[in-house]
Amino acid sequence: MSAALRTTGHVRDDHLLPCAGEVIHPDEFEVAIHYPGGHAVLDIRGEVDLLTAPELGSILNALIDRGHRRIVCDLAGTTFMDAAGLGTLAIAAARLGPLGGVLAVRSASEMIERLFTICGLSTAIPMDNAIPAIAHVQNRGA
Repeated sequence: MSAALRTTGHVRDDHLLPCAGEVIHPDEFEVAIHYPGGHAVLDIRGEVDLLTAPELGSILNALIDRGHRRIVCDLAGTTFMDAAGLGTLAIAAARLGPLGGVLAVRSASEMIERLFTICGLSTAIPMDNAIPAIAHVQNRGA
């Protein structure tokens, strides 16, 4: 199953996510969620910044609250990420850890990968740009 989520006033995945807040960068931010093998894979497109990070956080929190313990964020379509975006991913990873889960990142741009390294997140969040991060997720956590 797949669902494209656009910030056009409501963000939802009919079977998983509640409606979310107001319009935030409607043309620059989109999240599509896929569930291969029961894992949640988020294809994040556009800018993840101070304005859109709360929206991403709401999506991640809803997934975790619904019992998803293996989440992969595919950043192939992410054009920009600031500290707010990094913090949002770090918070989700920190929530999943004690639950036996894991948040992984794949297909990050060189710039975003560098930010992860500088901030020390590359040791806390598995990153793999060569092969799908889902392999790491399948081998970690509950």
